[in-house]
Amino acid sequence: MRADPMQQTDQRAWDPDAAADLRRRREGAMAERVRHRAAALPKRDRALLDAVYRDGRPVVELAAIMNLPAPVVRRRVRTLVRRVLSPEYGFVLAHRDSWTPTRRKVADACVIEGLSIRTAAAKLRLSLHTVRAQRSIIKALADADLQEPTSGPWGRK
Repeated sequence: MRADPMQQTDQRAWDPDAAADLRRRREGAMAERVRHRAAALPKRDRALLDAVYRDGRPVVELAAIMNLPAPVVRRRVRTLVRRVLSPEYGFVLAHRDSWTPTRRKVADACVIEGLSIRTAAAKLRLSLHTVRAQRSIIKALADADLQEPTSGPWGRK
């Protein structure tokens, strides 16, 4: 996967709710970021976001094709957009290649695919304890990465 085109920008400046608002036009840098990050999603989720953000297809049309109510598809698109634009998702994409296989699998299942800890444990055939511990570590690493750098000795201001 190629480098994130928006990596150099401040991640907190991106509003996932604005990108997930399907009443607005889906063009520009935010749409490009959604399309780029969607590449890591499972095939079905990636296809849905590609149809909306790359092909510009209306959700009502996609809902008819999928034989689902439009509000259900709209909610799914909003959920996916919020996930792919989250700072934690970007952190996992940037760092998962350097992690242990277990942490990488848990990150992919919980952060990239959006599975619950219990569902991820069953899918990965890992104990609930292992998945919960790895998920906590991933969250702590992502949170620490988002913190403002401090100045002075020992990180104090």
